[in-house]
Order: sequence, then C-alpha cells, then structure tokens
Amino acid sequence: MPMAGWAVIIGVLIRSLVLKIRGPEAENTMYTTAAGFIAGDALYSFFSSIWKAR
Repeated sequence: MPMAGWAVIIGVLIRSLVLKIRGPEAENTMYTTAAGFIAGDALYSFFSSIWKAR
C-alpha cells in the first residue's frame, strides 16, 4: 500500500478516536487543524520548489 494510503487510514483512525473521546463538539477544531496542515504542506511544497530552482 502506498504511503498516502497509510496516511488516510491513520487519519481516519485519529478522527474516529477524537470523536469517540471528545464528541461532535470537537469537529470544528479538527477542521481548523486539518486546514492548517493542508496550508502548511502547500507552503512547504511551494517554497521548497523555489529554493531547488535556484
């Protein structure tokens, strides 16, 4: 299984654990955290590709 597949499985497990422990009120926090991870990954990819081009 590719690494992305493992990341999805781990993400689903973490999400289900958080919902089980903290309940539905934790969804907004999870959405904000996920958005931060996505934005951080995009910024990292952008700047690392710029620095490699030099």
